[in-house]
Amino acid sequence: MKRNSIQHHPPRTRKRFSAPHDPIQPHTLKIRSLEKKISEQGAILSSIREGIIVVDKKGMVTLANQTAGVLLRTAPDELLKKSFSEAMHLYSKTNTGEEYIHHDLIGRVVEKTDSITIRFQDNFYARPKYGNDFPVAITLSPLLENQEASGALVVFRDISEEKEIDRIKSEFVSLAAHQLRTPIAGINWYTELLLSGGAGAPSGEQKKYLQQIYSASRRMTDIIRFLLNISRLELGSIMVKPEPTIIRQAIRSILAELDVQIKSKDLSCDESYEQEDAAIETDMKLFQIVMQNILSNAVKYTPQKGTIAIRASLRRHENPGPFGNKEDYLQISVSDSGYGIPQEDQQKIFTKLFRARNVERLPGVDGTGLGLYLTKSIVDALEGKIWFSSQEGKGTTFTIALPLAIKNAGKGTKQLE
Repeated sequence: MKRNSIQHHPPRTRKRFSAPHDPIQPHTLKIRSLEKKISEQGAILSSIREGIIVVDKKGMVTLANQTAGVLLRTAPDELLKKSFSEAMHLYSKTNTGEEYIHHDLIGRVVEKTDSITIRFQDNFYARPKYGNDFPVAITLSPLLENQEASGALVVFRDISEEKEIDRIKSEFVSLAAHQLRTPIAGINWYTELLLSGGAGAPSGEQKKYLQQIYSASRRMTDIIRFLLNISRLELGSIMVKPEPTIIRQAIRSILAELDVQIKSKDLSCDESYEQEDAAIETDMKLFQIVMQNILSNAVKYTPQKGTIAIRASLRRHENPGPFGNKEDYLQISVSDSGYGIPQEDQQKIFTKLFRARNVERLPGVDGTGLGLYLTKSIVDALEGKIWFSSQEGKGTTFTIALPLAIKNAGKGTKQLE
């Protein structure tokens, strides 16, 4: 019997069908990823409470967040493609009430690739599209690509509340200082009476203690005077009376007052005046207060047998000077070979009640920490500029630039003491 022959065939393999490769899919995923990142960045920018504006190298706005639009009363999209000065009308106020519009801030950041910080003490204001002007604190920083500035980042905020608090504090300081003057004057008078023997000759020990009381009382009087002057400047009540002021004579009068201290430390003082009779229209009394503070600091913070150099010249430049224009101005520099200012303290040197840490420990060298703050405030009132360079252990140079004539004299009613 024949067996049925069975033919064995190899098992059939099922073909697996796959969906055709979609060449758009990776691109779509990439787009979605970018859209997600952009959305996240947009959410971050919108949630920041400071106004943020990005400008290109030509000063045109390329990005503005929601807060910037709210502060400037303009939709963020409307700010795009405008120049920075058009989008954010920025100006500063002097103590005389003058408005100085700033057109060159972005250019300065881009050219120098350095940050500019404008604090509320600098009296900067922004003018929105609608509504009232408001005081601002601003930081402008360069955007760097391959070590070159491609634009700038502007971060700003409304500081109306800080301004109001500062005004209230100034009024309180002025009131407190006025109330303190009477009892301090009484202490000074009675101490002088006791030291002079008006109530009987004091013993040696008693006289030593009375002299310490008198010295502390006089120092308190100086502090009160500083506080009164500062509050008057901050409240805008200072009187500025321009008059012809011969620079050499004004500086020489201050040096005569400091002659005893200069000789006691055996300091050499070198003076240089481009023109012996150079004069400007400024407030002579305020100018002398500025020079008294700068020169007395140079004497105080220069050790024995050091040097002080004074340079005064009229600057006539075709290029923009420290005032952002081409007008002539007076420049005075006071250099010393003293202790210098530590790098970490230099940004605070014009703030209230601040003293550099390297001089706080010096025996017999006291200070209120108010002199340079007062000096800068007066220079601002005189429509000038002040800056310095310093290296610890090698000395400091303070430079003051003043216009040849004050444009807007203050309308205040009080003078500095």
